[in-house]
Amino acid sequence: GMLAKLVFRKRLVVTIHGQQNITLKQREPLGRWRVRLMARLGDRFVALTRFCRLQYLREAIAPSRIVDIPNGIDMDRFRPLPGAQRAALRARLAHGLQSPVVLYVGRLVALKRVDLLIGACASLPPAHPASCIIVGDGPERASLQGLVEAAGLRETIHLEGASQDVLPYYQMAD
Repeated sequence: GMLAKLVFRKRLVVTIHGQQNITLKQREPLGRWRVRLMARLGDRFVALTRFCRLQYLREAIAPSRIVDIPNGIDMDRFRPLPGAQRAALRARLAHGLQSPVVLYVGRLVALKRVDLLIGACASLPPAHPASCIIVGDGPERASLQGLVEAAGLRETIHLEGASQDVLPYYQMAD
Protein backbone atom coordinates (compact mmCIF):
# COMPACT_ATOMS: atom_id res chain seq x y z
CA GLY A 1 0.00 0.00 0.00
CA MET A 2 2.79 2.42 0.86
CA LEU A 3 4.54 1.72 -2.43
CA ALA A 4 1.29 2.24 -4.37
CA LYS A 5 0.79 5.57 -2.64
CA LEU A 6 4.24 6.76 -3.64
CA VAL A 7 4.22 5.42 -7.19
CA PHE A 8 0.60 6.11 -8.18
CA ARG A 9 -0.04 9.08 -5.84
CA LYS A 10 -3.08 7.40 -4.28
CA ARG A 11 -4.49 7.94 -0.83
CA LEU A 12 -3.55 5.29 1.73
CA VAL A 13 -6.03 3.94 4.28
CA VAL A 14 -4.46 1.73 6.95
CA THR A 15 -6.34 -0.85 9.01
CA ILE A 16 -4.66 -2.78 11.80
CA HIS A 17 -6.11 -6.22 12.50
CA GLY A 18 -5.07 -7.76 15.80
CA GLN A 19 -4.28 -6.29 19.16
CA GLN A 20 -0.51 -6.64 18.93
CA ASN A 21 -0.01 -6.10 15.21
CA ILE A 22 2.12 -2.95 15.43
CA THR A 23 4.15 -4.36 18.31
CA LEU A 24 4.79 -7.58 16.38
CA LYS A 25 5.69 -5.70 13.20
CA GLN A 26 8.32 -3.71 15.09
CA ARG A 27 10.06 -6.95 16.07
CA GLU A 28 10.55 -7.98 12.43
CA PRO A 29 13.62 -6.99 10.43
CA LEU A 30 13.01 -3.44 9.22
CA GLY A 31 9.76 -3.48 11.20
CA ARG A 32 10.28 -0.21 13.08
CA TRP A 33 11.14 1.51 9.83
CA ARG A 34 7.98 0.10 8.17
CA VAL A 35 5.75 1.22 11.07
CA ARG A 36 7.24 4.74 11.03
CA LEU A 37 6.76 4.94 7.26
CA MET A 38 3.17 3.73 7.60
CA ALA A 39 2.48 6.36 10.26
CA ARG A 40 3.93 9.06 8.02
CA LEU A 41 2.32 8.02 4.72
CA GLY A 42 -1.12 6.91 5.87
CA ASP A 43 -3.88 9.37 5.07
CA ARG A 44 -6.48 7.71 7.31
CA PHE A 45 -6.22 4.97 9.92
CA VAL A 46 -9.21 2.75 10.63
CA ALA A 47 -9.53 1.71 14.28
CA LEU A 48 -11.61 -1.44 14.69
CA THR A 49 -11.31 -1.32 18.49
CA ARG A 50 -10.32 1.08 21.24
CA PHE A 51 -7.04 -0.82 21.53
CA CYS A 52 -6.31 -0.26 17.81
CA ARG A 53 -6.88 3.47 18.32
CA LEU A 54 -4.41 3.44 21.22
CA GLN A 55 -1.80 1.71 19.04
CA TYR A 56 -2.11 4.45 16.45
CA LEU A 57 -1.88 7.18 19.07
CA ARG A 58 1.27 5.57 20.50
CA GLU A 59 2.81 5.88 17.05
CA ALA A 60 2.11 9.65 17.17
CA ILE A 61 -0.65 9.47 14.57
CA ALA A 62 -2.89 12.52 14.94
CA PRO A 63 -6.40 11.73 16.25
CA SER A 64 -7.84 13.63 13.28
CA ARG A 65 -6.36 10.95 10.96
CA ILE A 66 -8.02 8.09 12.90
CA VAL A 67 -11.53 6.92 12.03
CA ASP A 68 -13.40 4.52 14.33
CA ILE A 69 -15.24 1.81 12.39
CA PRO A 70 -15.93 -1.07 14.78
CA ASN A 71 -16.61 -4.57 13.55
CA GLY A 72 -20.38 -4.93 13.61
CA ILE A 73 -22.73 -7.76 14.40
CA ASP A 74 -26.31 -7.94 13.15
CA MET A 75 -28.07 -8.64 16.44
CA ASP A 76 -31.34 -9.60 14.72
CA ARG A 77 -29.64 -12.24 12.62
CA PHE A 78 -27.13 -13.55 15.17
CA ARG A 79 -29.43 -14.23 18.10
CA PRO A 80 -30.04 -17.51 19.94
CA LEU A 81 -32.84 -19.67 18.60
CA PRO A 82 -35.80 -20.70 20.75
CA GLY A 83 -35.30 -23.97 22.67
CA ALA A 84 -36.78 -26.57 20.30
CA GLN A 85 -35.25 -25.03 17.17
CA ARG A 86 -31.88 -24.76 18.86
CA ALA A 87 -32.04 -28.40 20.04
CA ALA A 88 -32.86 -29.60 16.51
CA LEU A 89 -30.06 -27.55 14.97
CA ARG A 90 -27.65 -28.76 17.63
CA ALA A 91 -28.59 -32.39 16.99
CA ARG A 92 -27.77 -31.87 13.32
CA LEU A 93 -24.57 -29.80 13.63
CA ALA A 94 -23.03 -30.76 16.96
CA HIS A 95 -22.73 -34.49 16.32
CA GLY A 96 -25.38 -35.21 18.95
CA LEU A 97 -23.20 -33.77 21.70
CA GLN A 98 -25.00 -33.20 25.00
CA SER A 99 -22.34 -31.14 26.77
CA PRO A 100 -21.96 -27.37 26.31
CA VAL A 101 -20.48 -26.53 22.91
CA VAL A 102 -17.59 -24.10 22.46
CA LEU A 103 -17.37 -22.70 18.93
CA TYR A 104 -14.45 -21.34 16.94
CA VAL A 105 -15.06 -19.86 13.49
CA GLY A 106 -12.10 -18.53 11.54
CA ARG A 107 -8.94 -19.25 9.64
CA LEU A 108 -6.82 -22.13 10.85
CA VAL A 109 -3.48 -20.33 10.98
CA ALA A 110 -0.83 -20.33 13.71
CA LEU A 111 -1.55 -16.72 14.66
CA LYS A 112 -5.08 -17.64 15.81
CA ARG A 113 -3.70 -20.18 18.35
CA VAL A 114 -6.50 -22.71 17.91
CA ASP A 115 -4.04 -25.20 19.42
CA LEU A 116 -4.57 -23.43 22.76
CA LEU A 117 -8.32 -23.90 22.45
CA ILE A 118 -7.82 -27.61 21.84
CA GLY A 119 -5.49 -27.79 24.84
CA ALA A 120 -8.02 -25.99 27.02
CA CYS A 121 -10.77 -28.40 25.98
CA ALA A 122 -8.46 -31.33 26.68
CA SER A 123 -7.77 -30.05 30.19
CA LEU A 124 -11.40 -29.76 31.28
CA PRO A 125 -12.25 -32.04 34.20
CA PRO A 126 -14.73 -34.87 33.55
CA ALA A 127 -17.19 -33.25 35.97
CA HIS A 128 -17.43 -30.23 33.65
CA PRO A 129 -17.23 -31.56 30.10
CA ALA A 130 -17.50 -29.38 27.04
CA SER A 131 -17.28 -30.07 23.36
CA CYS A 132 -15.68 -27.96 20.69
CA ILE A 133 -16.71 -27.32 17.11
CA ILE A 134 -14.04 -25.71 14.91
CA VAL A 135 -15.33 -24.22 11.66
CA GLY A 136 -12.75 -23.03 9.15
CA ASP A 137 -9.81 -24.13 7.09
CA GLY A 138 -6.20 -23.23 6.61
CA PRO A 139 -2.62 -24.45 6.72
CA GLU A 140 -2.86 -25.56 10.38
CA ARG A 141 -5.79 -27.93 9.86
CA ALA A 142 -3.74 -31.14 9.63
CA SER A 143 -1.65 -30.17 12.66
CA LEU A 144 -4.76 -29.36 14.70
CA GLN A 145 -6.40 -32.63 13.68
CA GLY A 146 -3.24 -34.37 14.85
CA LEU A 147 -3.54 -32.67 18.26
CA VAL A 148 -7.14 -33.84 18.56
CA GLU A 149 -6.17 -37.39 17.62
CA ALA A 150 -3.17 -37.45 19.98
CA ALA A 151 -5.33 -36.23 22.88
CA GLY A 152 -7.97 -38.86 22.14
CA LEU A 153 -10.65 -36.20 21.68
CA ARG A 154 -12.25 -37.27 18.39
CA GLU A 155 -15.61 -37.57 20.13
CA THR A 156 -15.60 -34.08 21.65
CA ILE A 157 -13.59 -31.85 19.28
CA HIS A 158 -14.73 -31.67 15.68
CA LEU A 159 -12.98 -29.85 12.84
CA GLU A 160 -15.80 -29.10 10.40
CA GLY A 161 -13.83 -27.43 7.64
CA ALA A 162 -14.88 -24.29 5.80
CA SER A 163 -18.53 -23.27 5.64
CA GLN A 164 -20.31 -20.76 3.44
CA ASP A 165 -22.98 -20.29 6.13
CA VAL A 166 -21.72 -20.04 9.70
CA LEU A 167 -24.97 -18.65 11.14
CA PRO A 168 -26.36 -22.06 12.20
CA TYR A 169 -23.16 -22.82 14.11
CA TYR A 170 -23.45 -19.61 16.08
CA GLN A 171 -27.14 -20.28 16.76
CA MET A 172 -26.48 -23.70 18.30
CA ALA A 173 -23.29 -22.98 20.25
CA ASP A 174 -23.09 -22.11 23.92
